[in-house]
Amino acid sequence: SLFNIFTKPFYFSEIISRVIGPEKGTGKLGGKAAGFILAHDALTKARDEGRNVGDFCTPQTYYIRSDVIFEFLKLNGLADIANVKYKEVDDLRVEYKLVRRFYRTGRFPNYVIKNLKLMLESLGEVPLVVRSSSLLEDRLGAAFCGKYTSLFVANQGDMKSRLQDLLGAITQVFASVFSPDAIQYRKERGLLDFKEEMACIIQPVVGKKCGQYWLPAFAGVAFGHNEYTWSPRIKREDGMVRIVAGLGTRAVDRIGDDYPRLFSP
Repeated sequence: SLFNIFTKPFYFSEIISRVIGPEKGTGKLGGKAAGFILAHDALTKARDEGRNVGDFCTPQTYYIRSDVIFEFLKLNGLADIANVKYKEVDDLRVEYKLVRRFYRTGRFPNYVIKNLKLMLESLGEVPLVVRSSSLLEDRLGAAFCGKYTSLFVANQGDMKSRLQDLLGAITQVFASVFSPDAIQYRKERGLLDFKEEMACIIQPVVGKKCGQYWLPAFAGVAFGHNEYTWSPRIKREDGMVRIVAGLGTRAVDRIGDDYPRLFSP
């Protein structure tokens, strides 16, 4: 549980030192961040118990709490924009373009800018990924896999341009709360009236330089339940892994001629 993790003083302080949010706020880290922390804790415990989990490491992660988006909306006069989610899908697709534009030109509280500058100074000029971490994301019964935005940032050049690109990416992750695909997904699961809160996690992209590119050798997504039982030897509870060469975007955002490899562990 998260309580068991946070009773470890060192690990708790390590997480808190990388959390960005208002000083007296009560925002959350979101589903994806919580899952990331829990996965790290589960693997660490298994390794300490002598189980064969192999070698693993986790990237240095920074967390933007869910209350930052409320301060962002208030600061930019966008608090009433939440009603967009009740529009028809065709209208929402048009409105979503405007929402993204409004968010893109928005200002952030000074403490956010200050902390992001410190983060960029600490990480250096390495590619970053800004990942959604909403309250609804990665929950039982509604994974929202690929529904919200995650964006890569090159993070190259002078501090001003690096910061500007990073802030722009964060605004688009915030705006993806109103993505037509995400809204439709919520409607289908009776979650439209839920007050969705979007947090973010920022991580260095794991990989190495290959010519002019930076990417991992492999990436993918694993599921605890397998709906594609293509052999009678496979049970649904055996799970499934979808893996690709390079960045994992093609393992989630699939198109007709994609190249992921599926297997049951």
